[in-house]
Amino acid sequence: VTERKRAEEGLRASEQRFRDLYTQAPVMMTVIGPELRIREVSNFWLQRFGYERHEVVGREAFDFIRPEARADMAAMLQRSVASGERVVRSLPVQGMRRDGTSVEALVTSLLEIHAQGHLLGAVTVGLDVTHMRRAEEALRESEERYRTLLDLEPVAIYSIDASAMIQTYNRQAAK
Repeated sequence: VTERKRAEEGLRASEQRFRDLYTQAPVMMTVIGPELRIREVSNFWLQRFGYERHEVVGREAFDFIRPEARADMAAMLQRSVASGERVVRSLPVQGMRRDGTSVEALVTSLLEIHAQGHLLGAVTVGLDVTHMRRAEEALRESEERYRTLLDLEPVAIYSIDASAMIQTYNRQAAK
């Protein structure tokens, strides 16, 4: 009885460590059941999406994906299950916060597939790349403005590197 009690206490302690790590990790994590309902989410996920745990647990995972992206996500999930693929890596996902704004994420999912081929659930880990995507867009817009201004200049403009190789030039320089 003593040995069994120690084993049970060890198991409980191990489960608590996992639960603490899971809920406190600085990544967006979810545990999803076979009916695609959320069983658990990390605190970081809750922070990023703007919800309380009791508002999320039990709801369908697709409730938190932008409506226009749901069909693609469902099709990808069906293909993965049909092919027996258990790990889906770096899938771009468009999440939807409580306030309706988007969360851009790269999500890796570990699918649990029954031997008979049906989905038992999934564990997902997502990285919020919203700010990175916005920064990329701002950089692209800045480069477009720079190129437009450069091309409208009535004088020839070009830049060279340290070895005197031309790097960029405008239309006047090309003429």
